[in-house]
Amino acid sequence: MMTKYLAIGLLCVACAVPGMAQEVTGLAGWSIYLDPGHGGSNQNVGAFGYSEAQKVLAVGLHLRDLLLETTDIDTVFMSRTTDRDVSLSQRVDHANRTGASYFHSIHSNAGPPDAAYTLLLWPQLRSGAEASPPGGKRMAELMIPYLTDAMRVPTVGARGECDFYGVESCRSPGSFSSGLRNYKGSRNFVQGFTAMPSSLSEGGFHTNPRQNQLNMNAEWKRLEARALYWAILAFHGASPPAERLLAGVISDIDTGQPINGATVTAGGQTYTTDTWASLFSQYSSDPDQLRNGFYYFEALPAGSLAVRVEREGYLPFDAVVSPADSFFTFLDVALISTRPPGVAAVSPADGAEAVRLIDPIVIDFDRQMDRASVEAAASLVPETPLSFLWSSDRRVTVVPDTLLPLTTYTFTLDGTARGRYGHGFDGAGTGTPGSAFSLTFTTGYPDYQPPAPRASYPRVNARDTELRPPISMVFDEPLNPASVPGRVWLEASATGTRIPGRLDVYAVQEQGIITFFPDDDLDPGTAYSLEVREGIEDRFRNAMTIPRKVRFTTTARPPEITRLDDFEAGVDAWWVPQQSGTTTGIVIDSTNAQPDTTTVLRFDDGRQALRLSYGWDTTAVDWLIRTYLPPDAPANRTFDESYILEAYVFGDGSGNQFRFAVDDRVPATAAGHHEVSPWITIDWLGWKRVSWDLSTGETGQWLGDGVLDGTLRFDSIQLTHVPGAAVYGQLVIDNLQLVRAVTTTAAEPLAETPAAYRLEPGYPNPFNPSTTLRFHLPEATAVTLAIYDVMGRQVATLVQGQFAAGTHAATWDARDAAGRTVSSGIYLARLETPAFRQTRRLLLVK
Repeated sequence: MMTKYLAIGLLCVACAVPGMAQEVTGLAGWSIYLDPGHGGSNQNVGAFGYSEAQKVLAVGLHLRDLLLETTDIDTVFMSRTTDRDVSLSQRVDHANRTGASYFHSIHSNAGPPDAAYTLLLWPQLRSGAEASPPGGKRMAELMIPYLTDAMRVPTVGARGECDFYGVESCRSPGSFSSGLRNYKGSRNFVQGFTAMPSSLSEGGFHTNPRQNQLNMNAEWKRLEARALYWAILAFHGASPPAERLLAGVISDIDTGQPINGATVTAGGQTYTTDTWASLFSQYSSDPDQLRNGFYYFEALPAGSLAVRVEREGYLPFDAVVSPADSFFTFLDVALISTRPPGVAAVSPADGAEAVRLIDPIVIDFDRQMDRASVEAAASLVPETPLSFLWSSDRRVTVVPDTLLPLTTYTFTLDGTARGRYGHGFDGAGTGTPGSAFSLTFTTGYPDYQPPAPRASYPRVNARDTELRPPISMVFDEPLNPASVPGRVWLEASATGTRIPGRLDVYAVQEQGIITFFPDDDLDPGTAYSLEVREGIEDRFRNAMTIPRKVRFTTTARPPEITRLDDFEAGVDAWWVPQQSGTTTGIVIDSTNAQPDTTTVLRFDDGRQALRLSYGWDTTAVDWLIRTYLPPDAPANRTFDESYILEAYVFGDGSGNQFRFAVDDRVPATAAGHHEVSPWITIDWLGWKRVSWDLSTGETGQWLGDGVLDGTLRFDSIQLTHVPGAAVYGQLVIDNLQLVRAVTTTAAEPLAETPAAYRLEPGYPNPFNPSTTLRFHLPEATAVTLAIYDVMGRQVATLVQGQFAAGTHAATWDARDAAGRTVSSGIYLARLETPAFRQTRRLLLVK
């Protein structure tokens, strides 16, 4: 075989070197093009600043060397062999010109901090069949078990791209882009535009903090390369060389944290796990922040081997293993510390005053404890019975039976307490076992004050309130939820008629919130009052003695509402913050975007919202969370500046800030076309409507020019940190929507064709014996209007068929599909079209 090294632009070709040991045959005449994804160390930066581009380059180089040094492969091509940026079109053009037999692109994934799985993708047609030329599917199906078992994470399998991303994402084979032909129709550019069989691997997540600390390790990347290597051999029916490999993670048995600087000896070889000095100082200035505990051996002797693990401050560990010939043998070791256990944190603090009579004593130990010995060693003076609630072997909540007001107490754990592994208790924190821990605190005055209102939504006497508001009253302390039912309702001020609805009670930041959700839209231009009666209690059973009200008046002109996302279909279409390159200044494992099924708008049987959790890195100088909605998401659409963009946000009173972002000048795409609303300080608790009136032209500062001057599309929800504001917390977002005023003048009467879909509340409601339901259609469409009971069973179909645009009505006479009169109670009327669904609640009384 001829030795050669060829550079084409920025791209390199590496070929087999004569004289290398080639144990594996069966690859002669075959070549592969390896594509380490992205390029440049700042591309797709993951947790702690280590990038996907760096990781996959090392995997690709290891895989190249394995193939060249141990097989008779003809040629290994690479899109890059250094940490430089190479465009997608350059990669594809070069791969096609090499005439390689196969193309494989190496990646790691991005997502939530807890996401950890493998994925292999192969080119697929819209029909579901594999794209031509075939081979990628078979290779992907061989790679996925090797990669998954090597990384020891879950998998979503080997998937065709059309199935994985959705059929609408696939291109048509034969189309052209930038002068290049799309051979296979795949969504991923490098798969679609390469002429040979191909696959793409996602080896875990670089946004997963635990995963990315492993990615930093040189041998971990060698492990991933070897898994791909074995799959390539299997693709050719070649037997892998007999290799005995041993790997694993060394951790602390109490904390579960990986241990830096542990020494592992096996088969005459020694490996020391990474330390801050040897590796992690490149990514953190904190010597205690990063750790992976990973060790790795190759070419071990055959047979049984003695393994010894040692680390200063831990008991040594010994084992005997017999490494397998054809795959990794894993041995994870949890070392037992020799340090005596002590107290890591306690609440209340020593010397605390005005401790509430209901507050327990919470102790966090720095090691796992023997529970029985802790309970036997605990005492409280003045004496009172104690109960113990363990959330783990390292945390106990001690609950005194009764605490007296204005009394000084001393809590003691004597030196007889022991750790789970028999070590004596170091309560004094001196490093010597057998010493006691003591805590002194003084209780405060008993709480005899009833809960008092401090804020409301809408504000008292508000005008022009939306027709379906979440009406809330915020109290200065948490409430007893059992005291609320029957004491809170909404009524029309003029008539005293009570409005059907639902109640939720929340506790946020040591404050209580009552929220009433009307079942249907309120009447326009009408005064209402949320009545909060005496008898509502705090947690000490102190009851309100004075009734309270929240009076407001609804808008006289109902707006046109276009719902973007009510999150009932989930939040999978939304990016988590870590997937956006503009997200910065966060604590990775405390920041996420997830569905919330507890804190939701209870309108129309709402069951789900978007919860945005945040943690801010206080050492950073810039902070931004961007939760992005891609343009092709089902919820997204284009609009203009005549709308108001709004959402309901459940605030945490943190003092941080919230804003909306839109794309301007659609369909053009560029970072400079991103416009944002002004920042809104989150100074409220509970539900509140947050709006950006696009028609005013008021914008904030980000990437755009500050002018809304084209077709718009929703981009993202964004948060930023304000120094001095809360560092950790969460918001809940629901009913993201566009709102536009509907106006009428003498010269321009309101058009008869409705501007939006809508099912009006039944009239009358409550009803007996019948009620009429009016619905509005902005276009001709298929319509079904049906009645359901509260268990979701269909009772009757009122309307089913094709209807013209306009306003229509149907009457329900309280009979089921068989003509039988139904019993009194609550029923649901549901209007459904291919593009819309709305439910109204009906109450049949007899």
